[in-house]
Parts: sequence; C-alpha cells; structure tokens
Amino acid sequence: MTDETPVIPELNRRMLLRGGLVAGAGLAVVGLGTVGLTGVADATTRAVASRGKPAAAQPATTYQTQKYWAYCNNCGELWYTGNKTTGVCTSAETKSINGGGHIKSPSFSYELRYNVSGTGGPSYQPGWNWCHKCQCLFFVNNPTPSACPAGDFAGPHAPGGFAYSMLYNDVVPGSSQGNWWWCGLCAALFNAVGGEGGDCAWDGGQAVHIAGTSANGYYSLAYDVSYYSTSAP
Repeated sequence: MTDETPVIPELNRRMLLRGGLVAGAGLAVVGLGTVGLTGVADATTRAVASRGKPAAAQPATTYQTQKYWAYCNNCGELWYTGNKTTGVCTSAETKSINGGGHIKSPSFSYELRYNVSGTGGPSYQPGWNWCHKCQCLFFVNNPTPSACPAGDFAGPHAPGGFAYSMLYNDVVPGSSQGNWWWCGLCAALFNAVGGEGGDCAWDGGQAVHIAGTSANGYYSLAYDVSYYSTSAP
C-alpha cells in the first residue's frame, strides 16, 4: 500500500479527540501468536573522516512490527487492543466508568517495533514491555518500582509480550506522531504536549503523569493510515 499521508510529527490530546482510528484484532501474549510483519529501516551511510576514505555504510536496522496499539482517551496511555479486553485504566477505575477499562476511540492504530537490531538507523531504546494486567506499555528498567492500576492498585506492572524498543528524539519515516513520554511515576508511556497530563496509577491513582527526567526527550510512534477515520466517536 502506498502511503501518501503527510508526516504528522506532533499531535496533542485535543487533536486526538477530534479524529480517530479503529483498531483491529491481534495478540500480544507470547505463545498465543502474534500479528507482526518483518520490516527493514533505511540503511544510513555515515561520513567517516578518516584520511579521505569513503563513508562506510552501517548495518541496516531491522525489526518486527506489531499493530493494534491505541491511545486511551481516559488515562492518556498506550495500550494493546488485540486481547479482547479493555484492560484496566486508572481514570476509569477511579471514576467507576467504562467498566474500569481503556477507551480506544478516537485513536490511531499504532505500531510497535520489537526484536530491533542493527545500528544503521535512528536511535531505539530497548527495555519496554506490555503489562498483561492493565494492557499498557511500560518501561521495565524504571529506576523506581512501577505502578499498575490493576488489582486495586496493588502492585507494579507485570511484564509480558515482546522486547519492544522505542524510537526517541526522531520521527518514524512515513506517518508518525511525537509527544509520547515515559512517566517517571508509573513507568507507562503516555501522550501529552509539554510532558504532563492524564491520570497516573501512582499513589493509588491520585497522581498525574509527569515526563520522567531523561535526556531521551519524547518518543515517536508510527501508525497505520489504513485504519484511520475522520469520523468523531
């Protein structure tokens, strides 16, 4: 499919509320099958200032792709929609709405990359996992214990799924969206302009997501335009 949609590097929550994308079905649980495609990023040729020698091409960055991740319009976090469950959302749980689960409309259908290897492309950060309790993406190597809203906010996220890697301080070729941040409190990935916003599972769901102190800046996510709809929910 030819992608003729222009790059959208930064869309904030208000803009997401005006447009949506219907996410499809897939599986995130290891051992139960996956919805994934093998992709190869553009190889990058880096200049080598070494006695006039020609620049050496670095190994192309390779990865596999998993679709059907969505933005939750309640908590602002990224969650997996392909497990026939809405998971557990901090906002919905504390407010007793939507059965305590995430809301995926309106949202793009985001694509995550895993099994990333090679050094010839943009910067990817490893250490991201799917939480099988709340269905959200979170950073495993968090400096402090993570916080999950599942089970009455009884503990940290439970890692599962693939070894995901996130692109930071760069844009994904094609259709992409920036302003995704790592929350320094609950360790989840959330979307917000300025690095703050959305209900956080920290302190029993009484906190607000805050971008963690990191030189990595914001993260970027690719999304599939074939699932995009301009219809309001």
